[in-house]
Amino acid sequence: MERESKKPGIKQKHGSEENYREKLYSFSQSLAVDLYQNREWRGGYFIPKGEIFRDQSGIQLTDIEEASLTETEKRSSLC
Repeated sequence: MERESKKPGIKQKHGSEENYREKLYSFSQSLAVDLYQNREWRGGYFIPKGEIFRDQSGIQLTDIEEASLTETEKRSSLC
C-alpha cells in the first residue's frame, strides 16, 4: 500500500497519499471477503473477467489492473 500510494497522480486523484492508503486497505479487505464468500459459486478464488467488482472505497479494480498492465508492459519492453 505504501508503494502504490506514492505513484504519480495519486494525490491529485485521491486527495492525499494517506487517503489513498486507507481506500486501498478498505478495497483489499472487501475484495478478500468477496473472493472467499463467492469461491464456490465462481469455482475458485477469482473474479471472472466480465464481472465487475465494486465496493465502498471508491477504488475500481480496473484502475489497479490498468496500472499493473502498464508496469508489466514497461518491464517487457526492456527485454
